[in-house]
Amino acid sequence: SDWRLGPKGRGQFAMFWTASCVIDELLSRETVVLEEVLDQDDVLDTCKVNHEPLVAYLTSENTMKQLLDHATTEPPAHLKEHIRFRYANLACEVLSSDHPPVTDALCSQYALGRIFEMLAPEAPLNPIVGSYFLKMLTVLYARKPAEVVEFIKEQPTILDRFLFHIGTPAVSDAFLMLLLLDFPIGTVICFQAWLRDQYAVMARIIDAFELAVGAAQAGLCAVLQELVLAARRSDAGAESPARDLLESLLSAPLASRIAAWACSQPAAGLPLLQRLLECPAEYQDDPLECMLELQRENRHLLDAVEARARDIHAILVTPPGGALTTASGPISVPLGATRIKAVTLVRVLVQGLRPDIIDRFRQTRTLAVCLDLFFQYPDNNIFQRQVAAIFRAALSPWNGAVHPLLPHILTDLYLAQRVMDGWHAGQDRARRGYLGLLAEIAEPLSRVDIQSVAPSTSAVVLQEWAAFVSNELAAYQQLTRTEIGGPKPPRPVVASDDESEDGDGNVTTVFSKYCEMMSSGGFDDDDDEMQHATWAGGFFMGGHQDDDDDELLDGGWSEEQPSEAFVRSMETSDDSSIVEEEERLRWQGNDSTDDLEEPSSPAHMIETPVLSVTLRNAPSQGSSRSQDSDDVIIVNTCLVDGITPIVNDAILDAPQLILSSSA
Repeated sequence: SDWRLGPKGRGQFAMFWTASCVIDELLSRETVVLEEVLDQDDVLDTCKVNHEPLVAYLTSENTMKQLLDHATTEPPAHLKEHIRFRYANLACEVLSSDHPPVTDALCSQYALGRIFEMLAPEAPLNPIVGSYFLKMLTVLYARKPAEVVEFIKEQPTILDRFLFHIGTPAVSDAFLMLLLLDFPIGTVICFQAWLRDQYAVMARIIDAFELAVGAAQAGLCAVLQELVLAARRSDAGAESPARDLLESLLSAPLASRIAAWACSQPAAGLPLLQRLLECPAEYQDDPLECMLELQRENRHLLDAVEARARDIHAILVTPPGGALTTASGPISVPLGATRIKAVTLVRVLVQGLRPDIIDRFRQTRTLAVCLDLFFQYPDNNIFQRQVAAIFRAALSPWNGAVHPLLPHILTDLYLAQRVMDGWHAGQDRARRGYLGLLAEIAEPLSRVDIQSVAPSTSAVVLQEWAAFVSNELAAYQQLTRTEIGGPKPPRPVVASDDESEDGDGNVTTVFSKYCEMMSSGGFDDDDDEMQHATWAGGFFMGGHQDDDDDELLDGGWSEEQPSEAFVRSMETSDDSSIVEEEERLRWQGNDSTDDLEEPSSPAHMIETPVLSVTLRNAPSQGSSRSQDSDDVIIVNTCLVDGITPIVNDAILDAPQLILSSSA
């Protein structure tokens, strides 16, 4: 049921069938208004359960026009915010409800024309209205892809409008979904071939790139990056629309344009180059094979990048942008995000397998600039991490031989000396932020035979380097290998049931032993461990009580114990003598225990264990009673459904209870 307020504010319940009754009443009117139907809270649920009168009303020609007017037109700006997009949102929810009759009406020529007319205005698209556009197209892509494709092929200017509004995130998502549509195999091949050959969609995207600025440029870059990821993830031999489009993007004419545009607009272009040239994360298990495959696929793009190596070097030396004011003071030449993107691209190219590009970096001394910036901006770990990855790649084997950059960085860049100078400078005052990443460069360098690779290195530098490796670097490595808080404590070894004597502490072993003894009629005298296990912890963990409590647990099994509950009270007198009043406490009102008959136990009860309850009462002020004195009450309990003890409620009123069991 649904709680609603009555006309005078009184609460009343509206049952689940009330909504459909209200909608039926509305639809029975001749002057019904769409807004009145949309105001009903359950209109969507009622539509999805195939309420025939409502579905017929919503899919009628006049109502569909009104719904499309609400969903595709931006409401007037003078309306209040809480009602401005109310009916537009409700209309979009109805149209994208994924109900077959509504979806069939939505893919009509009129409805498709109204949807794509949302891209017609020259003004930027409202993001909220753009979200309605994406939501309706998502349903059509999933349910009616062939109809959408045929409509677009008949009006190819729709794709131009996509590119015009590509700066709106919803439009860029819808455009990417269109490029990656997964139809029946015949339809998809036909449409992708039309996109690639007749429309030349990749060339149009690059044209838009060269003219776009701001959000439009970012939207195009995001579309291409997602397209590259989808193509890399698809199987090489399978039919994939993303892979076909990527092949046309990496053709020689477009590859040279991408490289030129990326160097002229580095903020958006360099990340695209990185995505095209870098091995995806899911293929890092076999990086060599991935690099070889990418080298074959990106051969035209790598040729274009090799010709633009000096432009990448210039971005590192003189990045775009001016001075930056920070809380710690002005920075005349900030490092900037563009330099980080440039050094990331250099790292990808150095890790690649193109010796001509690596040789071009050696000629331009690009790595020298990276190393200088590493020490110039000591607190930018994002940049320093990329530089450390570059030098680790240069210090690693390359195609089974020495990396072509290794002699360059040892002879021309004096890497060993620079590492020692940076290490000592970083500890003169407060520790510099680059010391950890500098150690990542020093560790692989310590395994290189510097004298054989760079014979011109002076003996003094070699001696200082050997001392640095054996003292400071070794101390740092030892420090990083030491676990904070000491080594982890060893985990306890739990014995299995197959181990005989050593498995007595295992929970399963103890419980099995307990069940055996209960089924055999009780415990033997030799089962001291089981008799001295505490009820709460000792039984399940195989533990022991303290020796001081042994006397309290020696009750064990005895034929003299009755099967009904009885209470033995041990009171401590002033002279510490123990007075036993078993006859009086067993049955009040009986003068003799001889007349008592032991009632027969039920068939499912075996001889019951003894539960010992120790009451430790705190002495009151002024009392001469010893704190060590205990009131001990022994309750004979019956075993019900396993090991559940039955304890008198009066016993539980004690200030502190210690429960122990002979079992």
